Amino acid sequence: MKLLLINPNTSEHVSARMLSAAQASLGRHAQVVAVTGVRGPAVVGSRTENTLAAAHAVELAAEHAKNVDAVVLGISTDAGLAALRELLHVPVTGMLEAALMSAAQLGSRIGLLTLGQRMLPLYQEQVQAYAMGARMVAWCGATLPALYSPKPGPEAIDLLCEQALAMVDQNDLDVLILSGAVLAGYRDIVAQRLPVPLVDGTEAACWQAFALAQMKPGVHARGSYATPSQRKLTAMGQAMQDLIGLSEG
Repeated sequence: MKLLLINPNTSEHVSARMLSAAQASLGRHAQVVAVTGVRGPAVVGSRTENTLAAAHAVELAAEHAKNVDAVVLGISTDAGLAALRELLHVPVTGMLEAALMSAAQLGSRIGLLTLGQRMLPLYQEQVQAYAMGARMVAWCGATLPALYSPKPGPEAIDLLCEQALAMVDQNDLDVLILSGAVLAGYRDIVAQRLPVPLVDGTEAACWQAFALAQMKPGVHARGSYATPSQRKLTAMGQAMQDLIGLSEG
């Protein structure tokens, strides 16, 4: 099985972190290939950047999602997820939705730990859109800028672990979500210090993509997620034109 991991941001080291974590988790069950954005934000930290990333994710999917069994949207806000599901004929999973669905099967009181206070409203708005707000009892946007670097030191990782444990203790959590593409690969380290389950968005999205592909649920031939066709497009790439544009002649 082959999964495509789309990072619509431009940070290659973040793609590398997600790819490494995804392949290590899936092992021999699936091959994961990754593609990174070529324009737009390096990382998303605002609604504006989130919207830019969503548009680019759709373009990257049109260009690269050929001959794959499923697609994982590698951005923790799920920017562009609904559009990718409409555009493609293979299962598409998002990191936030997958983490929420997994956490909901592990406990009732869920917390979410990410980086940066400004990111919290983006997550909270999306969680409400998923009708999961009632299950969320704790949120934290930790200020740990060192974790954005390609090789953060052990001190920054220790602080992440301490923040995770504090969230569990202070909010009586049943399960904690580690949310953020740049945090991929830290689950094992953090989980060792927690008394409750820890869910990583990258791993959750990859395993759910694998499961959906194995289930072979079929495609949307009708309904709101049916792929649009014969649309008039201007200055779009050939891949997008081929998928939804007007046929020549």
